[in-house]
Amino acid sequence: MAGERQADKIKGFDFSNSPTELINTPHKSKDTLVLCTTNGTQALAKTSNASRVYSLAFVNLQAVTERIAAEQKDIVIVCSGTHGQLSLDDNLAAGFLLNALHNITNIQTNDTGLMLIQWARSINNIETALQKAKHYNTLIKKGLKEDIDICLSLNTMPIVPIWHQNHFTL
Repeated sequence: MAGERQADKIKGFDFSNSPTELINTPHKSKDTLVLCTTNGTQALAKTSNASRVYSLAFVNLQAVTERIAAEQKDIVIVCSGTHGQLSLDDNLAAGFLLNALHNITNIQTNDTGLMLIQWARSINNIETALQKAKHYNTLIKKGLKEDIDICLSLNTMPIVPIWHQNHFTL
């Protein structure tokens, strides 16, 4: 089991949600990972009526973009946020997704989506754009810079996690 509360491993769990920790731990191909997060779990609960739910990050942006574009259906983007507040990293990832979809489809969006697209287009370096973000600095203070580097790497994982019957599959 892996989980975090305020970026710290939950007592009694095997792992935190640190990608560095999980990557450096041997796993069997059929292992099941149970992940509990401060904000992601709550965001998933809000998607219970959706026909499909995908998990997006900078690392799988291209794969998720291609899947959504191929389906040609309306989408709703749910950003997890941090403690009920807007989170820059979530919103920037949403902007990158909308911009990528805009480049390959005839996507129509509301003003929030247009703002996120324009913001994404203005970014030359994701990490620089997020360096003043509260969560970025929380992770830096906890010595998790390597996790940040992994999470901000664009298109390094060609996977599309799909939420189905209360779990993700690849």
